[in-house]
Parts: sequence; C-alpha cells; structure tokens
Amino acid sequence: MGGINCAALSSRGDFPDYVNLLQNATDGDFSRIISCRAEVCGALWGQGNPDISGIGMAVGYVIEITLYVAIVSAFLWLHHEQKQTQHIYRLLLANATKTYCDSALFYAFAIQLASTFTLAQADFGVSADGMGAITMQIAWTISSMTLLPLLPLVLNPTLFVGTEASNERFRERQGQRFVLFVLCWMPSFYPFYSRMAETFGKYVLGMIDGMT
Repeated sequence: MGGINCAALSSRGDFPDYVNLLQNATDGDFSRIISCRAEVCGALWGQGNPDISGIGMAVGYVIEITLYVAIVSAFLWLHHEQKQTQHIYRLLLANATKTYCDSALFYAFAIQLASTFTLAQADFGVSADGMGAITMQIAWTISSMTLLPLLPLVLNPTLFVGTEASNERFRERQGQRFVLFVLCWMPSFYPFYSRMAETFGKYVLGMIDGMT
C-alpha cells in the first residue's frame, strides 16, 4: 500500500469524479484521507473566491445595505414629519436615491454575472477551485441580497420625486430604471436554480458507484 499523492487531491471539478478520485487514491479506505486533510478540505470547502467573498466585496455588500436602510428610513421619517423645510430635505433625499439606485443597478448586474459564471463552473464540473461549500452559499445569498434593495426603489417612484425637470422626463427615466432592473433580475435565475437543485436535488453521494 503506497503513499497518497496529496497534491492530486488539492483541486476538484465535478464532485462525483472527485469522490471517485479519493476512492482510488485511498484504495477504498477513506480513513487514509487524514494524511491529506489540508488538501481535501481545501478542495471541498475552498479557499474563497475574492470576486464573491473577498474582503472588498464584503465591505461593498455592507455599504449597499446600510445606504439602502438609511434612505428608506429617511423617506419614512420625512413622510411622517410635516415641516416647512421638508421640501428641501425631500429634494436632497430624492437626488441621493437617484444616485444610489443608478449605481446599485450596475453593481447588482455585475454581481449576478459573477455569481452565475462561478456557480455554473462548479455545478457543471468545469472548475470548483475557490468555490467550496461556504463560498457557494455566499454566492446564493448575495445574488438575492443585491436585488432586494432595488425592488422598492424601482416600484416606488415617489422616492425620486423632484429629480427631473418634467413629468415626461421623470416617467422616461423611471422606465429605464425598470428595464435595467429586469436585466439584473434575469441572470439571477441561475443562482436561484442552483440553490434549489442543491437543496432539493438528489444526494450526490448516493449516485456514486461504490458509495453507500
């Protein structure tokens, strides 16, 4: 019984193929994997994908949600208060909301593309490097998290009142935002499907020959 080539176990593509690789490398004795635990754990759980779960991206997610909560809170407060200077504050808030929404739309679209690309690579066995179980859960979460703040902004035009010179221009710009929102929502179907397939699909270990 020879030693195990741990370097060969440090990366994976399709999960059933990787389990078969483990089975062949250990001659069916999975207790021997302990000698390569660092490589196997890295392949299964991943080292993290900086495009999805990096520190900079995590900061971006927190800032986006924080700004969204601040804008909605300010809108609700102004809607409750009745002051002479309210019009100025509403105008400032409307312009801030406009800038936030336009930026968040493109940010969300980029996140949807990155999530779809990386999840598809892992799901179809192309490459799962950096896409361990935790990173995949993060990708599923942020796909929805970056879209949900846009929903009330797009469907509630009163948040943008006062940002355009005319009603016609306002309706035109609001229509453009809605189209961009739909374009952001379309690629989010795959992360949602990937999550449902992982949750309700067949347990992959039971589909591998020789596994019970």
